[in-house]
Amino acid sequence: MKKIPQLLTHLKLVTAISIIGFTSLTHAATTSLWQVSKNGDSIYLGGTVHVLPPSEFPLPKGFEQAYQNTNVLMLEAQMPDANDPAAQLAMMQKLTYPAGQNLKTQLSPAVYKKLSQYFTDLGIDIAMFEQFKPGLVTMMLLTFELQKAQLQGEGVDAYFSRLAKQDDKKTIYLESLDFQLSLFSAFGEDNADAFIQSNLEQMKDFQPSFTKMLAAWRSGDLSDIEYLMTTEMQQTDPDTYELMFTKRNKDWIPKLEALFNNQDKELVLVGAAHLAGKNSVLDLLKLRGYHVKQVQF
Repeated sequence: MKKIPQLLTHLKLVTAISIIGFTSLTHAATTSLWQVSKNGDSIYLGGTVHVLPPSEFPLPKGFEQAYQNTNVLMLEAQMPDANDPAAQLAMMQKLTYPAGQNLKTQLSPAVYKKLSQYFTDLGIDIAMFEQFKPGLVTMMLLTFELQKAQLQGEGVDAYFSRLAKQDDKKTIYLESLDFQLSLFSAFGEDNADAFIQSNLEQMKDFQPSFTKMLAAWRSGDLSDIEYLMTTEMQQTDPDTYELMFTKRNKDWIPKLEALFNNQDKELVLVGAAHLAGKNSVLDLLKLRGYHVKQVQF
């Protein structure tokens, strides 16, 4: 099993794994990619899966074509270099409890016991994670489930980030790394029991759910992604949903609008759950008068 710092570099800080799309009514192939246009200018906006198994490569052609047809790549945030110990230390400090606090003091005995049993079943002592805040704990749960199912690999964002670096393509970001770390640090801050309990429940059928999400992402099925990825959170943990999705979606709109009326052609990639449902990025752009069309290839 990989060491904790190495595991963290494989998992992008964003809530959870995301996929999206509209079901096509034609025979043309579609995926989780849209062209957003207004006043003769346009951008590509793609929904991504942050962790993608090797079997999902090559990516749908639409993504590769959009990348080739643009000269600027926009991602959610720049991840720290895995070989930068200072950056890794800063990440751990942000996502761990200070002295005097730990999971045992923040969780009820019943929920702590369930979490401890989860790790025990994996042959791991929960003591390794006692200082982890709930947001970091859930990232570890996800990482372990991906490893068990042999589904872990480079995500869409990381793939294109690496490609852009090789091609010397300009890359810009919607958020700072510090913002994303603060976001994950806040998850479960006021509802640690409910947050951990909900994530433990999701791990019970992780593999079949993840497989369905991958299928929805490849075809671009918005109905499925909204059902699989966001409906339960909206119902059981609306505060986290507001923090993770709604607020950030609204904050991104001015930054996306700033990409128009210039000579550049941009490809924007965000976790695909940000594009699904009411108050999604796509929904908000439509309300601002932008034409949104799913890319066919």
